[in-house]
Amino acid sequence: MIRSIIIFACLSVISCVAQDSKLSKFILLPNEEINFEQNVSCTFIIEQLGDNISVPGNIKKIGGFSRQFPKNSYALTLDQPYSISGLEEDTDWILNASYIDKTFMRHRLSFDLFRKMDKSNIAPQTSYVKLYQGAMYMGIYVLMQRVDQSIIAEAPDSNSFLCMECPVFRKDLMHHDSLNYPVTILSSSGNTQKQKRDIIDFYNFLVNSDESHFAGQIVERIDLPNFIDWHILLLLTNNSDGILKNFALYKERLGALFNIAIWDYDHSFGRDGDNELNMLDRNVDISRSILFDRLIEDKQINYNFLLNKRYRELKEAGILTKEFLYQLMDKYDAEIRGEIEENAILWPTDAIWYEDANGYSEEISLMKKFISLNFSRLDSLLQGSDL
Repeated sequence: MIRSIIIFACLSVISCVAQDSKLSKFILLPNEEINFEQNVSCTFIIEQLGDNISVPGNIKKIGGFSRQFPKNSYALTLDQPYSISGLEEDTDWILNASYIDKTFMRHRLSFDLFRKMDKSNIAPQTSYVKLYQGAMYMGIYVLMQRVDQSIIAEAPDSNSFLCMECPVFRKDLMHHDSLNYPVTILSSSGNTQKQKRDIIDFYNFLVNSDESHFAGQIVERIDLPNFIDWHILLLLTNNSDGILKNFALYKERLGALFNIAIWDYDHSFGRDGDNELNMLDRNVDISRSILFDRLIEDKQINYNFLLNKRYRELKEAGILTKEFLYQLMDKYDAEIRGEIEENAILWPTDAIWYEDANGYSEEISLMKKFISLNFSRLDSLLQGSDL
């Protein structure tokens, strides 16, 4: 009874101060203080299209480098699948604070673009929400699907698995008989040791195979078109973080090819992950990846030709053009521009964590300038033998 009164009071206060909002409202009612260490039970009140629904579940704070920021991100699990802001039904979600990205667009633009490149490419679906804890406003958040097995397929094969932060392409943190790096494997069958051996075998192949062996078998191990699209996305976003982390390596079923799903792209489009300005002063170094290094150097596969051919195809399809990216950004802007001022009062854009005092509009202009500059660079590189 008391909790029902609290929920009603929160909804009443929020509806009075945010009647004209275009965004869904997400209200947290945790049973105890939310922390980084463990999940706590929580009631989630979701208000969208004039309807309210109360969903139980649990929540915790998440983040690596971003933990030090005053605005935190959250991982939440609903007790039952639910569609939020028109996204597909799911139980597992991320509320991304997007604190270091003043546009709230870098993740969403990268994810949407990767899926547009090919319908089989996997990246989280996202939307914007206004977050509250009780009646306390907490700002604009990027709601996104959590990268787990449910994102691979609605009913993953029992032999499917997904390796988060997989170090298989690193040159410094692995050796031939084991993974010398923390690895999280999500598996329906629970046979993570077998799947870990599969990854180790893949790593040993990348390191030890001779040129002929590599060229003959790599296309039997990876979905090459998926990896080419990922390569192009890394170049376009200039996401140096994304080469060796911020992706999941997965297989849809036993004997399937390895594929890549992406996540975490705030290190992109003119900024590094700590907000440092990077307008192509430091270009992404693809050769840091064992796989890409070998693909580029291999003469039998003719990878550079395939990479350039795919880039041209995507440009001709109107996907890899600055006009298309600007169109996506304008769409996002229409959704959140009316909320930016309120968010900036709570989370000022000239705080100590930022490299400069750019506001929302200035940062969008910076992103668009970067996109124009980088397309010119990539178009010029296409005149040579590789990207």
